[in-house]
Amino acid sequence: MKNGVNGINLSGADRDLGMGALGGKVEGLSSWYALRTRSRQEKMTSKFLKKTGIEVFLPTISRVRQWKDRRMRILFPLFPGYCFVRCDMMRFRQVRMAPGAVELVGNAGKPVPIPEEEIDAVQRLVYCTLPYDPHPSLEPGTKVRVIRGPLTDVEGVLLRKAPRMKVLISINLLHQGATVTLESEDVVAV
Repeated sequence: MKNGVNGINLSGADRDLGMGALGGKVEGLSSWYALRTRSRQEKMTSKFLKKTGIEVFLPTISRVRQWKDRRMRILFPLFPGYCFVRCDMMRFRQVRMAPGAVELVGNAGKPVPIPEEEIDAVQRLVYCTLPYDPHPSLEPGTKVRVIRGPLTDVEGVLLRKAPRMKVLISINLLHQGATVTLESEDVVAV
């Protein structure tokens, strides 16, 4: 089980991780899916699903909130209204029935899996030390790859070209992502 400062990755049973009897990765047993949740129910839904043995990833971002008497740093979901679950088709009903769950994101009522590379890119982003910000929608631009630093080999979309480049790392199915600012020499076109 991984609990990071900026992300929560809650592990489930080996069957849901796609692990074989010897611990090797078995393709096709489980995939990542986006689960739409009720407003501000992402954490509760994630915790419930974790207790049922389903692997959940809830990327978060730390923000300072001000009250009259104090300031606190609070973790907010990077993609409000969504968390990510890794499961096989046999557990879709269990995921949909979780408190706070609305639907698995897909087409024509059928959930669409999210490519492993996109989930891996977001996980690497939230666990690295670089500052990042949520970005609500995808913008047209050049597809780029990071060649140095903690995000090496992560692909994204170039949003701004300057001495420091702004790169969008996204979950295409949700049309959302997070931006990170990198040195121009650390990014190349794909």
